Amino acid sequence: MDPTAMWSTVTERVVNLWKNRASCNMDRNTKVNGVSQSDDPMQQQVVNYLRNHPDFLEHYLMEEVEIEQMERWMIRRIQRSKKQPQQQQARKTSLSRWRFCVHADKRQMLQDLTHSLQLRPTRSHVLWELGSCISSAMGADGFRLYLTDTANPEQLSLYLDHDTLTEDGEPRLHKIKSGLTVPQYVARTREPVRLTRGDVDARFPEGITNKDTAHILCQAVVQPDGQLVAVLELWRHEHGTPFHEEDEEIAYSYLVWGAIAIHYAHLFLNMNKQRKLNDFLLAVVKSIFQDMVSMDMLVMKVMNFAQRLVDADRASLFLVDAKSKELYATIFDVGNNGGKAEGEDETHAPSTPKEIRFPLGTGIAGQVALTGEVLNIADAYSDSRFNRSIDQITGYRTESILSMPIFIRGN
Repeated sequence: MDPTAMWSTVTERVVNLWKNRASCNMDRNTKVNGVSQSDDPMQQQVVNYLRNHPDFLEHYLMEEVEIEQMERWMIRRIQRSKKQPQQQQARKTSLSRWRFCVHADKRQMLQDLTHSLQLRPTRSHVLWELGSCISSAMGADGFRLYLTDTANPEQLSLYLDHDTLTEDGEPRLHKIKSGLTVPQYVARTREPVRLTRGDVDARFPEGITNKDTAHILCQAVVQPDGQLVAVLELWRHEHGTPFHEEDEEIAYSYLVWGAIAIHYAHLFLNMNKQRKLNDFLLAVVKSIFQDMVSMDMLVMKVMNFAQRLVDADRASLFLVDAKSKELYATIFDVGNNGGKAEGEDETHAPSTPKEIRFPLGTGIAGQVALTGEVLNIADAYSDSRFNRSIDQITGYRTESILSMPIFIRGN
């Protein structure tokens, strides 16, 4: 028989069997090794052909069956498998893992993320919960979350421990050195990467460096506006199976839905920050008219709030001496160790009470005072304008600096 004619005949038989499945006599069917058998020779012939030619079955499903119908079949298959005793599967990521088609899973994930946002309204916490959902859905042995730096998206920091937080409630992070690692490649290209120990890939000459990890899947977490916020790395032990293409689709589907929670977490944080700013302005006006003792008290209120608003370690306020053309500070350093909880007295003794002076144009602050322009320095010691003598005086090593001018009547 001509191959084309044979395939057409088989396709026609499959379609007719599917359309007339409701009229089939189910009592005539039996099961052998979990596969339906029938007394109808023609039906049994089609079943045998499909079993021996899975490529044809896949081609038919991809080209002829609507997605909605495939989703209905998948839901029925999952519901049926839930009623049967669970058996150990040789491949954790078999096609039965395509649960992302079931809307209930995504709805439950969004409910969990919303609850997490209420408990701890930070973007890093939502990202961690999202990674946990994806890891569980894909049967991974664990995951690693790499957060990006706002100023430098390619600078990654590993989220160390979800249960151990810093004093200000932020996660403990470990900066990753620049190199040819898989997460850094994904951060640059935003392309998913699957890798198994022993694979030869010129992009990653070091391969998988973690001795407890045999297989990894790394994907970028991108917001709807295109901003890269994190890189998610899923991993499995040696007893697990490698990640496959369908695993990428599962992870991508969850990431698309999870981006909704990340977006609203970002909106919530912005609104909360604006509320704190309004409360601060109200407190400053109240202090001016009611309990202002000295200018130093007002300066310390401004420094404390500015430090907390941008999550800075230190805050300094320099005044301009027009006569000597110098910058000076009597209240130089307000650190986070002496910060108060919201609603308490925000003024505390500065860590460096001695007056500091230096000429205009010296250091980052001197440049801002000279030009009147904002400077945002990601790496202070790599900038030649940075005045290292300040660190020598205070004993604090500066990593990054945000310096802004304060104008009074245009000066």
